[in-house]
Amino acid sequence: MTDLMQQQHPDVAALRRLFNIANDHSGQCRYVARFLLGLYNGQRFPFDLTDMRCVDSAIFDDMMIVLRMNKQPSREVHTYFDNGGDRFEALAHLWRIPDRERLHLILKHANLENDAQLRKERDDYVRADIY
Repeated sequence: MTDLMQQQHPDVAALRRLFNIANDHSGQCRYVARFLLGLYNGQRFPFDLTDMRCVDSAIFDDMMIVLRMNKQPSREVHTYFDNGGDRFEALAHLWRIPDRERLHLILKHANLENDAQLRKERDDYVRADIY
C-alpha cells in the first residue's frame, strides 16, 4: 500500500479523528489523549482500560479501530503525522500526563533534598497523575 493510500485508509482516518479530539477541550479529550499516548509509548504513558468507559460510543469505536490497527503495526501511531513524535509529546504536555519513566528516574537518582527544581518536577508529575 502506498503512503498516500495508507494515509486515506479508514483506520488512519479514525486515528486522525482521535488525535483531533485529544487536542480539543471536551470532557472526553483527556481520556483519548491518554489512550493515544499509551499506544505511542505504553512504558512512559500507561493507559487504564477502564478510562474507555468515559468516552461516547463513536469515540470508543474509533479507539477499537486504532487499537486493532496497532496490534501488528506497519508503522507506529505517531508516524502518521508530520512531526508526530513532537506532536505526541506536546499532547502529553498539554494534558499534563506524566512520563512514568522520567518520574521513576527522578525518584531513583535524584538527591531531592538538595535540588528544589527536581522536587518541583516530581511534585508536578505526581499532581498531574492525580487529576
